[in-house]
Amino acid sequence: MTAAEITVPDDLETEGAPRWRVLTTIAAVLVALALVGVALWWWLVRPPYGPDAMAPRAVVEVVTAETERAALNRLGGPAAEAVFLDAEPGRQLLVGQVSWTVPKGASHDGRLAILVIHKPTNAVAPTLFGVGPKPEEVTSGWDGELDEVAQEYDWLSAVATGQAESTLHAPGDALLTHPDTPGPITFVAQLRPDVTQLSADDFLVALVFVGPRGQLYWAERLLG
Repeated sequence: MTAAEITVPDDLETEGAPRWRVLTTIAAVLVALALVGVALWWWLVRPPYGPDAMAPRAVVEVVTAETERAALNRLGGPAAEAVFLDAEPGRQLLVGQVSWTVPKGASHDGRLAILVIHKPTNAVAPTLFGVGPKPEEVTSGWDGELDEVAQEYDWLSAVATGQAESTLHAPGDALLTHPDTPGPITFVAQLRPDVTQLSADDFLVALVFVGPRGQLYWAERLLG
């Protein structure tokens, strides 16, 4: 009768892959998922083109209630009278125009926003109306997605601190349109009644590009 051979349990082979190999595989999968997540995030926030592709530009002119109509016609033709503001005699307003080239393949999704800011009071224009070649594609109002620009661009801090002439929780008005909408957009802006003695140098005009999912692509300073 032979003695039975005793085997130490630690020497037994375990079924399946060793634990270190399982842990290594799990770590590799997690790293791969993280990389995929970063790539997807980059793809979602990556702008399809920069401001250079649009070559945006702006001109502005301070007018009075008496000279507003002539200035609008000079910039945008008779169609620009659609945004004529019947202001009080002597009241100063800002008339201007923003132009750009629509890049090839531009999508209808997303949003372009024109901002007019009075620098001495650091306030977004509370009243802003505009018209373009496609009037139905240009609206006046506010888009909550624009609130992010104040965090990304310090020179647009007025978006967070400006005050509107209304009870709405918005810093003021913006002109909103789609990326494939052609310009130029002719506009008229009116400030609060206590803001007088306006100068064209007092104004900042910016063009903001927001993506279809509300992601901020970029903001370009056109004037000011």
